[in-house]
Amino acid sequence: MSPSSATRRARRFVNLVGVLLAALAGVLPATADAAPREWHVGASAGYVGAGRGLRPGPGLGVYGAYGLFGSFDARLDVRGSLHSIESDPDETVLVLATAGLSYRLDIIQWIPHLGARIGYYEVGSGATTLPRRGATLGILGGIDYAFSRSFALGVSGAHDRLGTKGSTTAFELRAEYRWGW
Repeated sequence: MSPSSATRRARRFVNLVGVLLAALAGVLPATADAAPREWHVGASAGYVGAGRGLRPGPGLGVYGAYGLFGSFDARLDVRGSLHSIESDPDETVLVLATAGLSYRLDIIQWIPHLGARIGYYEVGSGATTLPRRGATLGILGGIDYAFSRSFALGVSGAHDRLGTKGSTTAFELRAEYRWGW
């Protein structure tokens, strides 16, 4: 029995995330100045595009990160977004809760970052072709500008697969507070 096209796409996506992270680890210098044991908390607001019967809509998120070693952070993210449904006048909420690892290159004031994450999603009521809940796998990246050692503003983007039946793409503005360096 051959795998479905959705399964093949999901496998290609997982392979792409692995290749991107391996390439990132090989290309970026090992002497970045991000501090281990540094805490980050932040909030984001932006635009979330979603497929499979959901129209794009606004999104809000909160996240926390902890500097593990070198330039790697462990991250927890929660994002909610509001979407209208093509076949229904009502709106529905899509919630993502994820955990992941990101690489942060601390270059004086400009701080680019790239990472991968896994988690859980849930879709509120409404006539959508997405399953109501399931696993999610995604990549994220962005760049922050540090106004001080403790405060930064930035832009970020993320793409998350929602099981094998859909995906979201988010573009957000974010604010972050850091301490513990």
